[in-house]
Amino acid sequence: MIAGEKIDAEETLFASIRHCPPAHVLTFRRNSEDRHTVWQLDHSKSIRYANKTDYFEHFSDLLLRSLRHRLSDSLPVSISLSGGLDSMLLCSLLVELMGSDAVKTYSNVFHACAKCDESKRIELFTSSLGLDAQLINADDCWTFSKRSAWPIPYEHPWTNYFVQLQLGISRAAGSSGHVQLVHGDFGDAIGTSITPVALDILLACEPHRMLPYLSSL
Repeated sequence: MIAGEKIDAEETLFASIRHCPPAHVLTFRRNSEDRHTVWQLDHSKSIRYANKTDYFEHFSDLLLRSLRHRLSDSLPVSISLSGGLDSMLLCSLLVELMGSDAVKTYSNVFHACAKCDESKRIELFTSSLGLDAQLINADDCWTFSKRSAWPIPYEHPWTNYFVQLQLGISRAAGSSGHVQLVHGDFGDAIGTSITPVALDILLACEPHRMLPYLSSL
C-alpha cells in the first residue's frame, strides 16, 4: 500500500475499517448492513471497428459524456491545468461544453526549476483558447520541501507525494469561488470536488458557509 499498489480494493491502513469497493452500494440499517453490486464489467465483450477513426470518435463521446455527468450547471467551473496531455484534453472538452468565458484554469509553475516548469506551454495553450489562466508559483510547495507541513488525507496517505501542489490549486480556485475543480488523475480518472473548500470552512468553524455549495449539488 505504501507503494500505491493495492491488491484488495477494500483494504485500508486502519484495522477493522474497509473501503466500499468500486461499483458497490453499502446500506446501513439499525441492526444490519447490506452491500450489493451496482454494475460489473463484462470482460467477454470486445469492441471492433473498421478503422482507427471510429475508435477515436467512440472514446471522445465517452469522455465528453463522463465529463458532462460530473459537472453542475449552477457552479463556476475551473480546471487544474498542467502542460500535459490529460489536463489539456479535459480543458479543451470543458471549453467545448461551456465556452471559454465560463472556464478558468489554475496551474503550478516553478521558477526555481526550469526542467519542471511548463508555464510557456500552458500560456500558449490557454491563450489559443482565450482562457482566463492563473499561474501559481509553487517553488515552496515541491515534494519534500516542507515535510513537517504535510497535511496527510486520512483516506489516501500512500498517494500523497504532491499534496501541497494539489492543495495550492484547490485553495486558489476556492478563494475565487470556483468550488467545482476538474482534474485528471494519472490519465485514468476525472474528478470534481469541493472537499478542500469544505475542509477550510470546517477548520474555520464556519460550517454554515457550506450551505450554498451543498444546495447546488
